Amino acid sequence: FPTSGRTIPKRNGYIFQGWSVTNDNNTANMFKVAEGQSAAPVAAPRMPSHDMTVYAVWKQDTNKFLVHFDSDGGSRVNDQAHLRASATHYEKFAQPTKPGYDFKGWTLVRNGDVLTANDLVSLAKDTTVYAKWQPKKYNVKFVMKGSAMPDTFDQSTGVYDADADTWTVKVDFDSVY
Repeated sequence: FPTSGRTIPKRNGYIFQGWSVTNDNNTANMFKVAEGQSAAPVAAPRMPSHDMTVYAVWKQDTNKFLVHFDSDGGSRVNDQAHLRASATHYEKFAQPTKPGYDFKGWTLVRNGDVLTANDLVSLAKDTTVYAKWQPKKYNVKFVMKGSAMPDTFDQSTGVYDADADTWTVKVDFDSVY
């Protein structure tokens, strides 16, 4: 069971303590203690005649806080841990992608104002930021072939080319036309 080096499990915002056969995250039940941690291990379990599950034991790292990313249907962005002592502003965060949308930035509340690189955020605690998206605009060309747009069509939303007998209309990706 790995207890030191690069083979130990990693979890943002937590310090690995060791391994246990119970799922209660209690350091008193660890049979293998991670290097650098102070706990007395209990007797190691004997390998049973069936499969066995062991559980990582964690302690929250109070020197750090986590930033969680809600990409609102966009690509996944992994949580980031930040040191409380140096958390005077947020670093540049990763940018998710979402088909048909342009990423505008991260906000502290859904549909809030986008954070800029210079925004000072005094939250040195676990925080969720939310992706803000803007639908991409696309040109849709209607080739009329002698027909007409419906009476409900707002001609101010498009451009008519009489020579080609086409209407070009700019529409949002998520609109119904």
